[in-house]
Amino acid sequence: MKKLFQSNNMTQGNIMQLMLTFGFPILLGNLFQQFYNFADLIIVSRNIGVEALEGVGATASLSELIIVFINGLTNGFSIIIAQFFGAGNEKDVRRSVAATVTLAVISTIVLTIISLFFIRDILVLLHTPDTVIDNAYDYISILLMGLIFTMAYNMCANILRAIGNSTVPLIFLIISTILNVGMDILFVVVIPLGIRGAALATILAQCISAILCFIYIMKKCPEIHLSKKDFSFDRNLLGKMLSTGLSMAMMLAIVVLGSVILQSGINDLGDATIAAHISARKVISLFMMPIAVTGTACATFTSQNYGAGNMDRVFKGVKKGMFLGILWSTISMLLLFPFTEQFVRLIIDKEDAANLFLIETATLYVRISVPCFYVLIPLIVLRNVLQGMGRRIVPIIVSITELLGKIIAIRLLVPRLDYLGVCITEPIIWAFDGAFVLIVYLIIRNKK
Repeated sequence: MKKLFQSNNMTQGNIMQLMLTFGFPILLGNLFQQFYNFADLIIVSRNIGVEALEGVGATASLSELIIVFINGLTNGFSIIIAQFFGAGNEKDVRRSVAATVTLAVISTIVLTIISLFFIRDILVLLHTPDTVIDNAYDYISILLMGLIFTMAYNMCANILRAIGNSTVPLIFLIISTILNVGMDILFVVVIPLGIRGAALATILAQCISAILCFIYIMKKCPEIHLSKKDFSFDRNLLGKMLSTGLSMAMMLAIVVLGSVILQSGINDLGDATIAAHISARKVISLFMMPIAVTGTACATFTSQNYGAGNMDRVFKGVKKGMFLGILWSTISMLLLFPFTEQFVRLIIDKEDAANLFLIETATLYVRISVPCFYVLIPLIVLRNVLQGMGRRIVPIIVSITELLGKIIAIRLLVPRLDYLGVCITEPIIWAFDGAFVLIVYLIIRNKK
């Protein structure tokens, strides 16, 4: 294989070192993404008010659903690219990249039209309070108009990661993050565009990330430059890519759809609880990130080695991934559990009675969730490993059970336990689904 391909090959070398060097830039990238999400919340909360924070919070699960679907779709496409890459098949790598571009463009057009057309009805369906719905609509509608930039960045970043390059997407993400914070200040503080300004800053930052990634690929990655003949697809390749992309997208989207449904129950608990929950979710998402990144690293590692036919190395990679997850869960307990309130106060810092309620409510959610990271590890790691092995059905089944669990919680737990019911829903689901996917993985491993 050519030089670029050799330098990013995960089918050879020390497994732990490969996972860490591949995963660390992704982790830093996600941290920077969280940083500018935090910047949105902090700048909105302190310069516009808690009402605007509630507007962002009321759309959090819904916007996450759309973004996760896009990321899952391009991630699924990249699994096929990584499998061809691991097998050393440069021709099919280029053909699969061409198919990724085509499918991504079509998906973005469809998703943008549908989401913009139905978004206000969905907000009403989710019981978004009348006092919040206008702010929520203004914020999310602008994000939806910029989906093309979200798709473009995720597509380029996942193509690079499929061939083992996770550093370049990080560099461009850092640049756009810095710009995003600056534009937040410009559009919210200097030019008072309100909540729309925060959304506008986000999509402009994503646009810059996408442009920089594309320029890098054109200048530095000749091995994946496309010609007209690369766009002559056969049905088998398109079917394989579409099924894998939709499988990954559905797996992630079903999980978040459950959160959207859960959000409807949270919305019924009042404006203050909405604001508390979004603050708590931001803190938990920050600390869950290394576990999610470990899953992403395992997916790429598994895809390349599965393509190369090296199953023993796949199984060794699973052990390393599980170890990394357990290590981070322990660190999270030591860092977050004693200092939960301090993390929450980064977003909500005032001392009046209303904000003290927000802090106490958010703290409850975080302190229940963080000890349960240990049961989340097998769910995240093994679900990604199974996807990398081409096992698409089990991850979707697990995601559906998570969705059903959240529907049951809305019907049974939340009406009886209020916000405590929300807090315990996900840990219960993580334990059940983690045990199920572990059993399936062990059965597959023992058959090899």
